[in-house]
Amino acid sequence: MVYSSFKSNSELANNIWAFPTSPSFDAFRSVIEVPEFKAYFSNSLIITIISVGFLTIVAAMAAFALARLRIPGAKMLLFVFLAGLMIPPHVTLIPLYSMLRDLGLLNKLIALFFPYVGFGLPVSIYILHTFISQMPIDLEEAARLDGASYVRFFWSILLPTLSPALVTVVIINVINIWNEYLFSLTFVSGNSEAYPLPLGVYSMVISFSSIQYNRAFSAFTLTAIPVLLLFYLMQKRIIKSLSGTI
Repeated sequence: MVYSSFKSNSELANNIWAFPTSPSFDAFRSVIEVPEFKAYFSNSLIITIISVGFLTIVAAMAAFALARLRIPGAKMLLFVFLAGLMIPPHVTLIPLYSMLRDLGLLNKLIALFFPYVGFGLPVSIYILHTFISQMPIDLEEAARLDGASYVRFFWSILLPTLSPALVTVVIINVINIWNEYLFSLTFVSGNSEAYPLPLGVYSMVISFSSIQYNRAFSAFTLTAIPVLLLFYLMQKRIIKSLSGTI
């Protein structure tokens, strides 16, 4: 995909597996110059930042409450959250579509916020709950003796301590949301201005003529670069954090 982006259409037609003889950035420039591509990129960036930020804070609060606060039925409630890991997204499309339609949110970018947060919470709560459960209780008791409330302990002590787990949660959800296609196809396909990057790139590619494969490969590469770069920079934290939950 990547090296085909630097080839001409004639090179791709002659041998799709061969490396480019005269690498060129023309296909990348032609894609970047398309105004719609910039809008799609902005939409994905906005919905990813909002969704990941919100669900990370909510998951941290829920994990802390379920792990440390004396809540009746906390263990059962945790299992209810984790049951979300076993629900395929496909079976929720019809009820979610009906709910978003009744709320007047269909074909709006905000419509993607709810399924992204809902399906991101189970794994996020699981990771954070595991880390909080492994933390020594002495840390919380010392903070309580110093007069710290639960809110102060959560924001000033717990969150900084959870930074490796929080990074893992952020990376996993960024990758999932950035690459998500099914919900966007179902909920915002009627409004091209609300297309996130995967759906927008698909619409761009099918609008190309049959000989514009280098532009298609360039669009795919530009879509993949942000999450690949993010994962590469944070891979040690992810592996270290996930190994601690096993």
